[in-house]
Parts: sequence; C-alpha cells; structure tokens
Amino acid sequence: MLAELRSAAAGIKIAERPAPDVRTEPPDLPPEQVRILRYLAQLADQGIDKAPVSNLAAGTQVGLAAMKYHLAELEKRHFVYVGHHPRPRESDVRISPGGVGWLLAQD
Repeated sequence: MLAELRSAAAGIKIAERPAPDVRTEPPDLPPEQVRILRYLAQLADQGIDKAPVSNLAAGTQVGLAAMKYHLAELEKRHFVYVGHHPRPRESDVRISPGGVGWLLAQD
C-alpha cells in the first residue's frame, strides 16, 4: 500500500503561487471622497475629532444625498467612522487611521 501511495504522489505537481505584490497602490477615490477625507483630516489637525454630516456637506460642497453615498463607500473601506444616532440627532463623522494613511500615501 505504501508503494501505491508513493507512486500516486509521484505524479502530483505542486504549482507555486506567485508572490503577492507587496507594494499595493492605494485605491483611487472620487474627488468628493478625497475632499471629505482632507476636510476631516484638517479638522483632526485642529483638535476637532468629529463633524456633523451637515457641516461636512457644507465644508466639502457635497450635497447631503451624495454625502450619504460617499460616506457609505468610505466606511466600507474603513477610511471613516460614521456615528449613527437615532433621530433627531444627526450622524457625526470622523476620519480613521486608514483614511489618514490613504492621504499620506498620496503625498
């Protein structure tokens, strides 16, 4: 039986995987999302940890409807944290370390 196993194993080829590319490019973001990240980073530099969505929309000149989409996309990438509150309080947003890292990689 051992001879049969060895004979069967001799015909097996092990395919080598290519090494993963260590230098991965940061993902491209739409200009609105870049503005959102930069605005939040500027606030963080001033010691302001989070911003209400309405202030963020006004500061970045992104409409509230579009802001919801862009924040959802940035949240999926772990670039921002969105604090979801029950009514009547609106959500507040802050930049995450991933968002800061993405901005630093662009410079």
